[in-house]
Amino acid sequence: MAVDGTTIRKVVLEVCRDYSARGPGYFQSGPVLKQAAQRLSLRTENEEQALLTVWYDLFRMGVLAWGFNLANSDPPFIHMTDVGRHSLENLSRDPYNPDGYMAAVRPHIAPGSVAESYLQEAVGTFAGGFLKSTAVMVGAAAESLVLDLRDALVKRLGTLGHSVPKKLNDWRVKAVRDALGDYFAQNKNQLGQKLGERFYAFWTPMTDQVRLARNDAGHPASIAPVTHETVHAALLLFPELASLTKDLQAWVDNDLK
Repeated sequence: MAVDGTTIRKVVLEVCRDYSARGPGYFQSGPVLKQAAQRLSLRTENEEQALLTVWYDLFRMGVLAWGFNLANSDPPFIHMTDVGRHSLENLSRDPYNPDGYMAAVRPHIAPGSVAESYLQEAVGTFAGGFLKSTAVMVGAAAESLVLDLRDALVKRLGTLGHSVPKKLNDWRVKAVRDALGDYFAQNKNQLGQKLGERFYAFWTPMTDQVRLARNDAGHPASIAPVTHETVHAALLLFPELASLTKDLQAWVDNDLK
């Protein structure tokens, strides 16, 4: 098994899931780390240190906490937090597994793009518990996808000699998002059934959720303008938004007549 951050984090969480159900006699730092090292077949000191780095990252991120119950409240006993239990539901691509999450997103976004840069920072700030920063970063990443799709459509329309809807060149991203929505809605029959249904079901709801979370963080009316659940949802929606945007752009580039 290749020893990298993604693999180590996945294996550690799997061991935690297995051992948490076995009681305090097993769910301790020593047994969990030993079992993870065995599953990973660690052989060198550097590999062991990589495991320890991931291990303490999980505490810093709030996935794990010390103590199993009041009778075993101190190290080496541990427990999965609510955040940790939720992360296990989507182990391979949850934002609490940053490497796995980015690996799931990258097939849908251009390497080295603005969207990738902002999303990478969003995942980092989320891991650090900086929710307002995360909301702004993932919102910026989503806006970049919208603008890239707009640019592709404007270019294609120009190549075909078609008129460009005025609002596609608006400086406001929401106006551009709405103009794109109007254009694709008017051409739904050309999109094909599957892409057309995905567009109608997800374009506005997904972009609105991410946009509103970003606006709440950027124009706050309270000390805590965004919740953990809202920001987590925005990150979970982003891969689907990226996939939809990529497929719409492919249609623009290849099938728009």
